[in-house]
Amino acid sequence: MYEQDVDSLTAAEAARALGVTPATLYAYVSRGLIRSERAGGRARRYAAADIAALKRGGPPSGPVLATAITLARGGRIYFRGRDAIELAQTLSVREAAALVWDCDPAASFAADNVPDPLPDAGGLHGALAGVSPLARMLALLQLVAAVEPRWPHATAEFFGYAGARLLRFLAAAAAGGVPSARPIEAVLAGAWGLDRETRPLLRAGLILSADNGIDAAALAARAAAAAGLPPWRSVAAGLAALDFDGEGAADARAGMLATLLPQRSTAPRSLPQAVAKLGAALGFPAGGATALYAIGRVIGLMAHVAEEHAAKRPCRARGAYVGLAPETGASPQSGRG
Repeated sequence: MYEQDVDSLTAAEAARALGVTPATLYAYVSRGLIRSERAGGRARRYAAADIAALKRGGPPSGPVLATAITLARGGRIYFRGRDAIELAQTLSVREAAALVWDCDPAASFAADNVPDPLPDAGGLHGALAGVSPLARMLALLQLVAAVEPRWPHATAEFFGYAGARLLRFLAAAAAGGVPSARPIEAVLAGAWGLDRETRPLLRAGLILSADNGIDAAALAARAAAAAGLPPWRSVAAGLAALDFDGEGAADARAGMLATLLPQRSTAPRSLPQAVAKLGAALGFPAGGATALYAIGRVIGLMAHVAEEHAAKRPCRARGAYVGLAPETGASPQSGRG
């Protein structure tokens, strides 16, 4: 339930805040633009965050997608109904990823589920040595995903298998090494010269970053999946849509990560800001914080790809042409011999 007077409004308050009639408010609810919950008797309360979003940008024109992955409520984030902060405090990256993917961690992260090194991996890493970890990740992912086979009949277990391989591939790409079955945070800490004591902080950052719900990155990954692209290529589309500097509203994940920093500083507003502060405090290489956040987001993006695949929605966006009309009459070329 929403916390009354903080996270939700009555129907009269919601309609007044939006400047609409109650009938319009109910239409927004029926279209999935505003969440509501029963508050006792026949009365309902309406999510303040959804109303604030409508006030900022007007009624969204995009699709309303049902998802069972991530819920934002009261400034907190829940993955599959579990508080993200609790997961970051109690689970390994493997366990948290498998929870988000709704699969068995032992099967997904089996010791032999490791992607093969790219041909001439040493030369590729040498050529990309001067770029940021995220740029290296994206470049190598494009190379390997270009030949990824399609899996039209993939099962839920398959997406867990593919997700674990992708996490291991990207961790190795960020680290400038070869994929292995080592924990993701151990791979990054070893490559970045960090002590073992920093691994729980990296693990928390990865888990907290797993998903933001239906945002631009998730939509891009889902659109690619709906168009029939295989998992890694679909996730790559989502990664390309990430905006680390502009990502994320305020939520409790940022505060939790800030409490783990070796030195206290101004409380970050958003999770990407908290990850950036973590990188500065621990001495990540340039671009390391962005890479950590992106690797964490891969967990959620793979879940969105799997969910979209299971929904079997065809990608049929419709466009309305508003440009110049075609010229009528004879073509300028028609009189030439």
